[in-house]
Amino acid sequence: DKKVAAPPSIKLEPYKANVKWDRAKYTFIGADIGGSDCDKNWVCVRSFAENGDSRLIDYQMVDSFEAIDAIRKKYDVPPHLLICDSGYSSYNVYQAAAKYGWCVAKGEELKNDSGYRHNVRGKHVYRPYSKPVRVDIKDGTNRKVVLFKHSNLLLKDLLHLSRTGKTQAKWQVADVGPYTSFYLNQLDNEVKQPVVQKRTGKPILRWVRTGANEAVDTECL
Repeated sequence: DKKVAAPPSIKLEPYKANVKWDRAKYTFIGADIGGSDCDKNWVCVRSFAENGDSRLIDYQMVDSFEAIDAIRKKYDVPPHLLICDSGYSSYNVYQAAAKYGWCVAKGEELKNDSGYRHNVRGKHVYRPYSKPVRVDIKDGTNRKVVLFKHSNLLLKDLLHLSRTGKTQAKWQVADVGPYTSFYLNQLDNEVKQPVVQKRTGKPILRWVRTGANEAVDTECL
């Protein structure tokens, strides 16, 4: 297996991210939590047209769960379209998700590279994310949040195809403010290369982090 060549640098498009996109059908927010007190949280806002074309709308780091929800309110995004990664500080993430109505996600490595099986109109289809399940936040209140599991490999493959123009939909990035340079740097900090799979002891291609990669993680949510 050979290392996948790094994609070319992202070309910034001339659209103005602070001007509402008239083709936007849905807007999603991905949040990646960090910091010992959950105070270094990266938030990515991306809008999608009905045909799948998308535009980066905002990217920034904020210091609280409350600030994350303030971004959601700013862009008038329904709570369930904000997906928060629960791989770090899971208990606090679940608490925040229950309070604000967000969904949570957990990446994993699947035993197969096909994805999760879904039944659609009587047919089996495979997708990079699981069916949603409601999980107890384990704080004694019986509150639950919606959890999606997803394949790290498949979503990062899809992100790679999107950013290199190998999908029908146009995936666009513009200057979204002070954190644009962080976004661009972080997006390049994963490379697909051979690693030894623990389960089989055989080399397989996987995305490997080479630096801060929060832009990758939030785009994959």
